[in-house]
Amino acid sequence: MSLYSLTGGEEVSLERWSIREADCGTRHFVGFDLAHHDGRVSTPIMSFDPKTRTGTTASGSIYRLVGRAGRDRDAEYVWGRAARGWGIAQWTDITPSLVPDWREAYPLSESVSDPDGEPADDGSVRAKGFYGSGTTSSNQVEMGASDSAMTVGFFHFRATAHEGEYVGPDIPMPLISEITGAGWVRHDGAPHQDSVQQILAAVRILLERRASHEQPIDGVSLLKPLMTVCIYPLSAETEIKEPIARFDMLSDDDGTHVSAVVSGQPRIDLGPLRIGLNDGLWEAVMRFLPEWDGHSPGPGGKRDLPESVE
Repeated sequence: MSLYSLTGGEEVSLERWSIREADCGTRHFVGFDLAHHDGRVSTPIMSFDPKTRTGTTASGSIYRLVGRAGRDRDAEYVWGRAARGWGIAQWTDITPSLVPDWREAYPLSESVSDPDGEPADDGSVRAKGFYGSGTTSSNQVEMGASDSAMTVGFFHFRATAHEGEYVGPDIPMPLISEITGAGWVRHDGAPHQDSVQQILAAVRILLERRASHEQPIDGVSLLKPLMTVCIYPLSAETEIKEPIARFDMLSDDDGTHVSAVVSGQPRIDLGPLRIGLNDGLWEAVMRFLPEWDGHSPGPGGKRDLPESVE
């Protein structure tokens, strides 16, 4: 495994994380980087809020700890190499002392405060552990408007791909691939007014980000003649069992056709779409998702994605 350095000033989301204190007194985040899909070790921690599991580092990056604490094999390798490079002879895992609820997937504190520390006026509950700006939301997409930009906050989703035609919720289908994605996305421009479309547009950006360094995504390179893809938002508050979108996909000599069933909307048919030689299943799904400015790809291929910032 090769090691590489990353520039500071990033927003980093870590799974299977821990906090280490070196014998020299510095503290570091260690875990699996959801954006780069690799082990990661932070520069020294400058500040940390256990209630939101958010911290800043000497490089200017913002770290958010996602899910339960744990160990990741790649992260342990990176930590071992980094510790040797920094001359760290001994270290201690101080996670339990800093984060008492480290076994919980989300912080136990559910109160929402504004930037001045006062409770939210509407008494709403913020999705635990995922937001950093004080904006409240009923799902995993945090919308914060300014004069020139609309920001999507941290978003977490799961998607499953099955071989065969969808018949009903109680009829099992063979699972071909299951992926999860999470990350922070910023975009300048007006988003969809519909909340489900906002979620799907965020999923498209996260898939595009993953495709930039992993192709085909999840190693799934072949489209089956008949497939069903379901997309679920991962909620911090409730277990979501029903997908917000289902794509019934048919691939033939003309290309790939999709009949999309999206929550709260009538069924819509898209395609045919010609799939590139290097594209796989998830690259095809990505191209059928709506764009942030409200356009869907429709027949003819992929549009340029809006700029995303980690």
